[in-house]
Amino acid sequence: MTNKYADKDIEPSNPFIYKKILLNVLIEKGFLDLERKHYDPRFRQASYYMKLNQRFLKPLAKELKYIRISKDKRNKKFFITEKGQLVLQIFKYLI
Repeated sequence: MTNKYADKDIEPSNPFIYKKILLNVLIEKGFLDLERKHYDPRFRQASYYMKLNQRFLKPLAKELKYIRISKDKRNKKFFITEKGQLVLQIFKYLI
């Protein structure tokens, strides 16, 4: 019997944010909106996730290297990197 959690990123000292929680906050605050509304809730949810990935997470992770996204299949988490922490400290007083 193998341990199914052996290859997972487990960093108890490094806080993370669930992708689904970030999605809900961005929708609630009005930062993420769809051009066309889908009637089927599953299609709507998938569209929101695709837009979140394209607009926010891919640039922050791939280009800027401010966050690191877990390799989990479900319940993806993202962690703020050291570079991201530095940027947060710089803009802390502007928000």
